[in-house]
This record gives sequence, C-alpha cells and structure tokens, in this order.
Amino acid sequence: MKDFKVAGLNTLQRQQLGKEVEVFLALDHPHIARLLAVYEFGDYLALIMEHMEGGELYDRLKERTNFTEDDAATAVWQMLLALNYLHSHRIVHADIKLENFLFESDRKESLHVKLIDFGLSAKYCVKGLPKRMTSL
Repeated sequence: MKDFKVAGLNTLQRQQLGKEVEVFLALDHPHIARLLAVYEFGDYLALIMEHMEGGELYDRLKERTNFTEDDAATAVWQMLLALNYLHSHRIVHADIKLENFLFESDRKESLHVKLIDFGLSAKYCVKGLPKRMTSL
C-alpha cells in the first residue's frame, strides 16, 4: 500500500492525481506491478498494489555473489518489455532505477521482475509533440 496526502491539494492537482490513478488502473502487463484498488479516506488516498514478495532487483544483485550473464539478460529483457509497453501507451516512467524493479517471488531461483513506484514521476507524452511531456 502506498498513500498520498491529498489535504491541501488544489482542484487541478486533485484532477491530475485522479487521472493518473485511472491510467494506472488500466495498465495490464506481466512486468508492471498492478494497481489493484484505490481508497480515499480523510486526508489520504491509499493505493493498493500487487504484492511483490521478492524484494528489489538492486538488493538481490548486492546479495548474490554470482549473477550470470543469462540472469542479467533475463532481467534486462523484462525491464525493456515493461518500458516498451509504457512507451506504446505514451507513458514515460521518469524514475527508472534498479530499486523500482521488484521480484515477484522471494524464491532465489525466480527471476520474474516487475516495474513499480510510478508515484508522481510518470509523464504522458503528448501525441504529435514527441519532445514535450505533461503530467498525467
């Protein structure tokens, strides 16, 4: 679960946050963690994400003494598939780093990673203006 404080947001900021949530609820890709539900209570908006029990790619790389070229190729391929999916929907993550890819399972032999933590960093690329991005 990730929560955002919405108290103090003006109308435009609330609309932008609502639009972002709508976009992420619609995303469906095996290498992007799903946003399952959204709840608003009091001054907070709670985002319920898919449970990823395997930890960060960054941490797994640090703790493993041997990460083979095949393992690296598998991870990078999945990362690129997730980015390609987002880009095909004209969405730019804007915070790509190893800490934002989590393993689906905590089994050490599992290499299935998913992109997380869009937060407010994601941008929507305006159609027809490839060099201009706007907030969702």
